[in-house]
Amino acid sequence: MLKKNLFIISDKLDAYTPLFEMITREASFQTEVLTSAEFFSDAFKEEAHTYDPADIFFAFERSMFDTQKKTITEYF
Repeated sequence: MLKKNLFIISDKLDAYTPLFEMITREASFQTEVLTSAEFFSDAFKEEAHTYDPADIFFAFERSMFDTQKKTITEYF
């Protein structure tokens, strides 16, 4: 498995469960789905800083990114 890590941030988990399950199953890297509350938690922020920046990717729900862009970009 590659060292790459993808974190999908969505508060519409139920609506996209089949898609998230397929991505997690088929991806050649570690994938984790988080709610916005989990993403913005101190515990996740601490964990995220342990990854090499070249090996961590985030995919946000579009509406969440549009409304919280400043918070998200300043978070890390």
